[in-house]
Amino acid sequence: YQSAKKRTALLPFLKRDTFYLLVIPMDEETPQGRFLRPQAMVEEYITRHWAYPVVFRLSLQKARGNKQEHNEEHDRFMSLVEMLQKKLHCIITDSQAMDVMSQWCPDDVMLTTFSIIMINYQSGGKLKKFVNGACKLNSLAVNDKILIAEACNHTRIAEDIGTVQIPNLLQNKIPGIIIEHSFGREFKDIEELKQYSLVIHCGGCMISHQKMQARIRDLEMVNVPFTNYGIVLSMLQGKEILNKVIQPFENA
Repeated sequence: YQSAKKRTALLPFLKRDTFYLLVIPMDEETPQGRFLRPQAMVEEYITRHWAYPVVFRLSLQKARGNKQEHNEEHDRFMSLVEMLQKKLHCIITDSQAMDVMSQWCPDDVMLTTFSIIMINYQSGGKLKKFVNGACKLNSLAVNDKILIAEACNHTRIAEDIGTVQIPNLLQNKIPGIIIEHSFGREFKDIEELKQYSLVIHCGGCMISHQKMQARIRDLEMVNVPFTNYGIVLSMLQGKEILNKVIQPFENA
């Protein structure tokens, strides 16, 4: 457990008087009138520390659409990047847009995701453990069980990231795996955790630091590898992209 004074910084790589481009796709699940908690926390943190958050609403439908739609959305994004010029320090994206942002982010600009930021913060800087756990994806086989753990209980519709997008991507990569889910503040007990080959956790923004630490301790006790939404979605784009999204924390 971290005291408030010793708590890991939300953005340990933040640099004063630079821009941070927050890429936020809005879909049917996006609530009206507010940002999601990680988005709001990141925006507030950047502002409080004398830097500049800029928000870009990305149309994933266009970005993944036909050539004309893709080019239009790409040009709209790049025109903003060019306006920010040399002061753009980092792009922070929703994890589900990783397939697009991994291609569009300039080589000289840092890239990471809200989910990765949150799990590093909530775990007390244990991001490397979640990165190491992702290696298990390369050795999963038929009938191996994966637990996708989401710490909130939002209404899940359309292309939900935890119940639809990640399961579809994993089952395409490793046919025959078994995917189960855990929602909210309840978590599997130690005996139940033993059955899983891998646990994939969300950013953990809706549970306390203590609860996140307790989950990590339980998983380590039964020697079950664990990783995170943003890490998995980055890794599926290739090892170079995974290295890129964790690099801001390694150099902080």
